[in-house]
Amino acid sequence: MLKAYVLVKTREPERVKEYLEGFEEVEEIHIVYGGYDLVVEVRVPDVERLGRFVMGEIRARFHVDDTQTLIVAD
Repeated sequence: MLKAYVLVKTREPERVKEYLEGFEEVEEIHIVYGGYDLVVEVRVPDVERLGRFVMGEIRARFHVDDTQTLIVAD
């Protein structure tokens, strides 16, 4: 399994958080202060599935302005 953190910049952090909490891929999600609004901890089988999840379920929804995906190396 692959673990990643997805940083999300959005104008609606509460709404995006509520939406993403329903996915089995999401292990934890936090609203944060700083350059991004959410940190989403994701666990998926492979990089291809990670890309589909980020592009199809995060970036394509609501008012998501930007994401940055950090794949865990250890």
